Amino acid sequence: MKCKSCGGEGYHKLSCSHNPDRQPNIPMEQTKEYINRYGDKFTFSLNEQGNVDWRGSFKYCRMGYDRDSDEVIMVDPSGGPYITIDYPLEVAGIDRKVVGFKSHTDTHWDILLEPTSPNVL
Repeated sequence: MKCKSCGGEGYHKLSCSHNPDRQPNIPMEQTKEYINRYGDKFTFSLNEQGNVDWRGSFKYCRMGYDRDSDEVIMVDPSGGPYITIDYPLEVAGIDRKVVGFKSHTDTHWDILLEPTSPNVL
């Protein structure tokens, strides 16, 4: 059966209001953890700019680049999570779309998110 809210077939996307694991807003002091298929731990924490600090093991990691510029549009550490622009950051329980990335060498990435609407808390 298809969910009328998110379109998921037999499941609910993390952003779906019907998903019991949904966390639409992560408080700044809170961190969401993600364990990939190899057991590597990644953390997602909101920073003061309203973006996300993404920390974990990036030793083996693919990056995709925009063909017209040198901007990173996709980051995929071995074992996941695969994160790309123009999609909500569901793996961290955030409904806002990813608009870019900023690398901090091997330590972490800043995931740049679309600005929040002034009408949304």
